[in-house]
Amino acid sequence: VKSTALAAQNLMLAFQSHGYATCPMEGFDEVRLRKTLSIPRQALPIMLLAVGKQDEKGVYNPRLRFPLEQHVTWL
Repeated sequence: VKSTALAAQNLMLAFQSHGYATCPMEGFDEVRLRKTLSIPRQALPIMLLAVGKQDEKGVYNPRLRFPLEQHVTWL
């Protein structure tokens, strides 16, 4: 499992060098994934990797910041 993360990192860097953006994902529905992709029982899905072309504007939305005093009480 540990070496899987290193392999995924190298894969992500390779995609980036070819102009693609990536996003690793955990917390997926393993049962549904196995059924959709016909993954055999002996295989263990560790993570998903989304790959695509990034929008020129980026993926960032305008940020909303609340005043610190609204959420912090100094003692």
